[in-house]
Amino acid sequence: MQNQSYLENLLITPPIIKPVMKGECRACCCYVQPDVATDHLTLRCVDKVEEFLNHKNQEKDLVEGFLIRVCCADRPWTYWMYATVPKHFKFSKIDKFLKDYWCECCGHTSSLRLADPSKPFWSDSYQKVMKKGAEIGMELRPGMMLNYEYDSGTSTELKLEVISTIFCSTMNIAVVMQNDTPLFPCVGCNGMNISDRICTNCEMKYCPHCSTANHPCNRSRSAFYLPIVNSPRIGKCGYTGPDQDQLMTY
Repeated sequence: MQNQSYLENLLITPPIIKPVMKGECRACCCYVQPDVATDHLTLRCVDKVEEFLNHKNQEKDLVEGFLIRVCCADRPWTYWMYATVPKHFKFSKIDKFLKDYWCECCGHTSSLRLADPSKPFWSDSYQKVMKKGAEIGMELRPGMMLNYEYDSGTSTELKLEVISTIFCSTMNIAVVMQNDTPLFPCVGCNGMNISDRICTNCEMKYCPHCSTANHPCNRSRSAFYLPIVNSPRIGKCGYTGPDQDQLMTY
């Protein structure tokens, strides 16, 4: 009966796409809107963030690092997160983290550049490229912004902002807050159910109950479906989501 009531509720109240996604603070377990997340971590939850990072570091001494905000370049309030990175880490560690968490699918190339916030993504061909062997503490300071691109063909573009210095784990990059998984209504049943797959050609989304037999892209044989996951790379190339065991290390 409980399952039946849940399905009836879905039919009465179709889910709505919410481009602005809240995120859970892993330090205090409360949910925060993205526009106040920086203040939450740097002003309201400082002590609990320190406790959280101490636990992640297995109670060893913390080292100086940066609190960095990462977001999708064209959907910054949908896909976003905050992570701490030790200053002695190299840019190759950030590159691996972004691939592990949001991007890696087929071994594509990636690049990380200084950003000019007054100009569109990749508008400056002269942007300084961050060498992956360089230490981030030698190149970055609070207020600086970076552009990250994974796969120059079917690209995923991310923006990084250095929020502040922070004492953090020596063990690894640590995610302290991330957006909730967005819910997309199914086009096959007019939003009565939540989608679980996406057409890579047109980005139309379908739920498990709806057939894609009449999907327009089938006529041109260009339809290919991928699972919907909590990443700005959904529906691109062959991306099916991160390795869950790998995510546990962050």
